[in-house]
Amino acid sequence: MKKTKLVFVILQYNSYKETIECVDSILKNTSSKQYEIIVVENGSKNNSAIEVQKKYSRNKKVHIIINEKNRGFSKGNNVGCEFAIKNFNPKFLYVINNDTLIQQKNTIEIIKKEYKKSKFDVLGPDVIDLEGNHGNPFEIRNNFKMGIMRRIFLNRLKMFLTNMNFISVLKKIKPKEKQNKKWPFRQEEVGLYACALIFSNKYYQKFKKIFYPEIFLYGEEDFLDIRRKREKLKFVYNPELKIIHKEEKSAENKNSKKHYLFRLRQIIKSDRKMLEFVKDR
Repeated sequence: MKKTKLVFVILQYNSYKETIECVDSILKNTSSKQYEIIVVENGSKNNSAIEVQKKYSRNKKVHIIINEKNRGFSKGNNVGCEFAIKNFNPKFLYVINNDTLIQQKNTIEIIKKEYKKSKFDVLGPDVIDLEGNHGNPFEIRNNFKMGIMRRIFLNRLKMFLTNMNFISVLKKIKPKEKQNKKWPFRQEEVGLYACALIFSNKYYQKFKKIFYPEIFLYGEEDFLDIRRKREKLKFVYNPELKIIHKEEKSAENKNSKKHYLFRLRQIIKSDRKMLEFVKDR
């Protein structure tokens, strides 16, 4: 079995252009040769699989896994992580969204330095969107029973108002986004944004699945935080490590009514699963 320091795992669904930009940013900006890239093609309905295979057919650093159907975020990424562990036995797994960009050449060096210092289970970088906002440390929601039930109720109400086209009422329900003022400082025992997570082998030797439960979309940060607290894991945020997140809102169809309703349905499903999780807290 080949052993390497770092394996990037990138999930793709219907968006090969973003994937190619993401992979190229890694190939261009990673100075160390001790890394591999795994692209998990997650049942795209277009020609994304063909385009990525064609682009990297001669690059031995890039490995492409094909899922016949869309398995969602958690299960899709787990497929890539399992392949990485089995074939490369990496010291670290860097699971990133395909709409992200690596822009520093010393990524592996910073990860190794942080691990030497903290022996982290999971490490989060400074996630910067195109408007300069910072996603980490990630604010974990109220995951006690009443808080989850309230979220489910509000999201059902949003679905009703959306279907009735009461957009003006819906805007009043939407909470104001808080500006993250903690991002400049390295921190431990914090929530981490799931669009970019580094898992040490210390973590995956403890758990069979990187993401559990294997929810389809949304809420991954909350489930990871519950695992952190239950298992007394070391979560670290280090702003020396940076990644650009272009975010899903850049695509026109992401703002459609159909997509918004789909998103609400998935959030409600995840919160229902969360209710099961917190019963034995």
